[in-house]
Amino acid sequence: MQRSKSITTQRGLAFPALASLAALLLASPEALAAKHPVDVQGLELASGVIASPPTPPVWGAALDSATQRGLEARAGRLRAALGRAWIAWDPHRGAPRGIITAGVPAPGTASSALAAELFARLWLAQHVDVLAPGADLSDFELVANDSSAGIRSVGFRQLHNGLRVIGGQLSLQFRADALVYVGSQALPNLAVPSTSAPTISLAKALTRAREWVLADYPTATSVSATGPAERVILPIFHTLHTPPGNTTAGHYGYHDVVRVEVRSGDPIAHWSVYLDAHTGSPVAREQLVKSAGEVRFDVPVRYPGFGREDVIAPELFMVETGNDAMTDIDGLLQLSASPTLVSTSVDGPLVDVVNLAGASATANFQLANNGTIIWSEAGTAARDAQLSVFVHASRAKAHVRGIDPNLAWLDEQLLARVNANNQCNAFADDQGVLFRGGGNQCENMGRVGDVVYHEIGHVVHFESILMGVGAVDGALSEGVADYLATTITGDSGMARGFFNNDNNPLRELDPDGSEWTWPEDISADPHGTGRIIGGTLWDLRTALIEQLGPVAGHARADLIYYEGHRRATDIPSMYPAALVADDNDGDLSNGTPNGCAINTAFAEHGLLDLGAIAGSLQVELENVPAGREVALTASAPMFAGCPQSVDSASLRWRVRESPEDIFEVAMSLQGGVWVATIPTQATGVVVEFQVEATYANGTVGHRPSNLADPWYQTYFGAVIPIYCLDANANLDEWSLAGDGDIWDFALMDISATDPPAPYDDDGVLLTMEGDYLPESDTAATSPLVDISGHTDVRLQYRRWLSVEDGFYDQATISANGQSVWTNLATEGAVTHHKDQEWRFHDINLSEFIADGDVELEFALISDQGLHFGGWTVDAWCIVEVVEAVCGDGQVTGDELCDDGNTIDGDGCDAACVPEPDPPGDGDGDGDGDGDGDPGDGDGDPGDGDSGDDDSGDGDAGDDSSAGDEGDTGTDTAGAGDPAVEDGCNCSAEPHDERPWSGVWLLALLGLGLGRVRDRSSRSSRSSRSSRSSRSSRSGLGLRSVVHRQTVREPTPSL
Repeated sequence: MQRSKSITTQRGLAFPALASLAALLLASPEALAAKHPVDVQGLELASGVIASPPTPPVWGAALDSATQRGLEARAGRLRAALGRAWIAWDPHRGAPRGIITAGVPAPGTASSALAAELFARLWLAQHVDVLAPGADLSDFELVANDSSAGIRSVGFRQLHNGLRVIGGQLSLQFRADALVYVGSQALPNLAVPSTSAPTISLAKALTRAREWVLADYPTATSVSATGPAERVILPIFHTLHTPPGNTTAGHYGYHDVVRVEVRSGDPIAHWSVYLDAHTGSPVAREQLVKSAGEVRFDVPVRYPGFGREDVIAPELFMVETGNDAMTDIDGLLQLSASPTLVSTSVDGPLVDVVNLAGASATANFQLANNGTIIWSEAGTAARDAQLSVFVHASRAKAHVRGIDPNLAWLDEQLLARVNANNQCNAFADDQGVLFRGGGNQCENMGRVGDVVYHEIGHVVHFESILMGVGAVDGALSEGVADYLATTITGDSGMARGFFNNDNNPLRELDPDGSEWTWPEDISADPHGTGRIIGGTLWDLRTALIEQLGPVAGHARADLIYYEGHRRATDIPSMYPAALVADDNDGDLSNGTPNGCAINTAFAEHGLLDLGAIAGSLQVELENVPAGREVALTASAPMFAGCPQSVDSASLRWRVRESPEDIFEVAMSLQGGVWVATIPTQATGVVVEFQVEATYANGTVGHRPSNLADPWYQTYFGAVIPIYCLDANANLDEWSLAGDGDIWDFALMDISATDPPAPYDDDGVLLTMEGDYLPESDTAATSPLVDISGHTDVRLQYRRWLSVEDGFYDQATISANGQSVWTNLATEGAVTHHKDQEWRFHDINLSEFIADGDVELEFALISDQGLHFGGWTVDAWCIVEVVEAVCGDGQVTGDELCDDGNTIDGDGCDAACVPEPDPPGDGDGDGDGDGDGDPGDGDGDPGDGDSGDDDSGDGDAGDDSSAGDEGDTGTDTAGAGDPAVEDGCNCSAEPHDERPWSGVWLLALLGLGLGRVRDRSSRSSRSSRSSRSSRSSRSGLGLRSVVHRQTVREPTPSL
């Protein structure tokens, strides 16, 4: 089992989960009795449930439109005060989690702590209702006003009725006399039930806390409880549902508690225990000792098999001719005689090594003026470990001093305990750091330099956090501790030699061919999650060294790491913290000196959606006389200088049935838009296409952005619907079966990989709520749909699918029990299918016409590992391919207009191609009245009116067309309707005056209204009969079709 490690800081700072309790999500109960107490990580409630914070959203992550509108509605005054700003909302708290500004003027704040405090208090007084709903300025206490690295950071901690709120804080950060960033982890709408009962005594609190620990660990020895009993408010986030991975719905509960500490000697453990302040009943407890080892992989280490070197011993206590002495920082010892007898130790004012397996190592030497002694204990591991820890701990402190010489902890003595019982472990606690001895599996931890650096990294993190600004987070601490080890050694592989004479790293921050990404690599073990930020910082270090040179690049990367982790509250918040650390002019919106490298590193690890800030590529389709025009645009950048200016672009397309024949067309720049045309194809042809953009710096971007399905589809021709899943469908005839009861017909609880909003607005889609379950087998099955008598039948729908590589998880579509589509499976199992927009998908069902009817199944089978959002499908229709008829009043297929006739000169010619406006009144109808209606509007067909509309608005009575303002009938995606689309949109309601409705439709179908056969007439063709059925749903969704011609595809940026 992997174990975590952390620090209880000597400054009394809250411990890992304590500082991130602002939003706690209840997880599954743990079986604690058989576990070592250090293995129980996170906040453990009295019920035995483990609480953990919900996954924080990354910068650029989209919220669903309703939530976004609701939050923005309260922020009008804030927006007005900020001007240009980027607000990242926290849907759990209903408040911003961070605000990047364009530099709000704040005179004097750079040089004056008082000016900064006054500005912060005034600004918070104006906006505290948005930043901390339900609170006022008196609920925040100033705890930090720091000026370092050119950044002024002002931090406030949250109070409620004078009591500290665990995890609650607000901060403002200034540079160059401007407010550049605001962070909020304030808890909303605090309310604690009032009681007249007195607070429990310290003695009672200590007794109750000790009893609770002993009840679960009855064999523990030397169990003691200590005060003082600090009274605080403990927030716990309670979810309203239990599907794994879903953290969107719930509420906060607040508890008036007292906090005491309990320790045990064997096993080594240290808890913060929270008791009800009035009854003494246990509420929660948290393990403060975080173990670091026990069979881990990936990360750098200098170990005995790597070689040995002679290294100075700086600031080492010694005895020279019977008198106390000490070496200087260069390892030089002043002598009173030459030669003289000197006695060494492993103790100094900055590092004190204590041997837990016996007496500390010492040695005697003769030392002469200008001479050198070399103390080696290479043949004795326990003694060698003591020398190694002293040297590597001293080296780590010196490295951090080079980043921040003002960190007070660097001048304090670190207690380093060496040769502890057992193996494969090291950890840090409130006393210092501890390293276990070796064994048949692992090297003595004190002899592995990277392990020492890593443990020091924890201490540095907790000792440098700015109170009220940054916060303790276990996974963040693991990642930055890994980074410190790797930046000291210059090797992305951390803790080589952790296992006996094994050069493989314990953790590798830069694995070949892949990256640790958010949220895919989030793990219950904070070490696993920590690799995400560790890898991000390593990649940033690599990029900066390449750009700035080895010395300047290394120094800049270390500065961003250090100043970032002082101000970050979790892994995603390291992004704005890094920008603030790198900024030089007090305006983050114009970028930072190394903003492009920061953006790239964080985006590659899933911690930033570049589409929110840089050159977001958008793809649009439009019918033109020559075929289908593809338009590529890049949105305006937020950071100047980062890749966003497209130098060239190309279109590749192929007919689906001939995938080997690929045509490539250079796109031309027209009015800031790159365009190229796919030639007109025969009715029923599906063309697959993709675009490639090359930026000025050589970076290449592709659309679509899905390696598992890298080709868009577009359909040529007209279709009529046979059956649609829409508001007219009888949903009770669908069969939803399998594990977890997670299928639904509305977008309810979404995961991080689900669409933020439906494709269309008919209120019906098919989706899997939240992330799909591990080891599940689930499916949604349509009713039997009669397709007999038709000639070319398709399934056309919009898809937003997120599923692990098909080697592990299989998402399939089956027709009558036969698979017609499945997600990509690769040999390396690393190509996950992750749609990042609504994707049009056409599947030919004609081979099933002979069966008479068809039953479609959307299924997903998962393993025990990684899980995403699964299926979401919308605009789902079984359709028949038909030839478009020019002059029928219906814009279908590749028609650009259809005015109900084949007469030239009326704005739409005989081939259904728009004509230029005729001379006259300029409205295009030729009647001279300027109303856009070819007639007088009296409804008389004889005078040029269509006879079905007396409104005079230019719309011939077609309420299902795209609009009532002279629209040709082309229906566009519109705002918030992102998808490359073609074929059936299945969204227009039938109209009695349309040719495809009424008797016309009956004649075309020859089968009545596309009836759905009774399921009892034939057995279900589902291939998974073992699934337990939740419900059976079926129905008719017959509607006329408006073929969407112009589409928008705002896809994620590069």
